[in-house]
Amino acid sequence: MICRCRGRRNSIEPEVGKYAMASDPLVHRAHAEAIVRRAAEQLRDLLQSVVAEIDQFPPFSGSMFSYGIEVDLGVGGDSGGAGAERGCVVLAEDGELYELQIGFDVDQVKSGNPLSMRSEERIRLDDLSPAEYVGYAQRAVAVAVEYLLEQQTKAGAVTDEPNGAASGS
Repeated sequence: MICRCRGRRNSIEPEVGKYAMASDPLVHRAHAEAIVRRAAEQLRDLLQSVVAEIDQFPPFSGSMFSYGIEVDLGVGGDSGGAGAERGCVVLAEDGELYELQIGFDVDQVKSGNPLSMRSEERIRLDDLSPAEYVGYAQRAVAVAVEYLLEQQTKAGAVTDEPNGAASGS
């Protein structure tokens, strides 16, 4: 939809143009769903690109065998209601999102070995709707970029320019 001010300042009344949708509410819903699906696909590709730049994933805090970056939606995060059902969501080395489940394997208690008794499982989040995925993936990109910036800072190679040119001449 093209939005023009029609000569008035600060007007948000759109001018209906050649891109206007039919007035059928189902068409609007289908259009919105297509936008979200496209956003999810683009974020999935972006996550793959960002993950490819990470040399080594950090060991996940509280985990003994898993590597990944926690994707916490936080207070303001919108996961489409999924946040209450999900445990700890992590971005893994393959660029996919997983729920990390850490537990206690009661069958291994007899071994007396604490490492044997510990259970860690990553469950790929294949059941996310596109809208849920957008929320998690957007946050995953943000935390992965934060991690990359921290690694660059530790290496002394922080840049302010998007093309990687070092700042501060």
